[in-house]
Amino acid sequence: MESIATSQSLPKKGLKYKRVIQTMEFRCDERRCRIVSVERLDNKGNQVEFEEAQPDTGWKPVNSGSLLDSMFKTGCDLIYEKKKNP
Repeated sequence: MESIATSQSLPKKGLKYKRVIQTMEFRCDERRCRIVSVERLDNKGNQVEFEEAQPDTGWKPVNSGSLLDSMFKTGCDLIYEKKKNP
């Protein structure tokens, strides 16, 4: 999987978690994305850590053919559809 890890997306040392939910923002016309927040959950689904990205968190390019690219395409398709049919 392609990673766009930032200091905000890395867990604290010794933290035990089962799942990670990353909320991402896309700039479809620019083929760029950034992490908005990262939530870590334990094996019961309880939140063990939540971090919001700093407002100045950098935008990263989306590489064609990557796993991130397929999420990007799906997300942008939904955004374009929503703009057409609000």
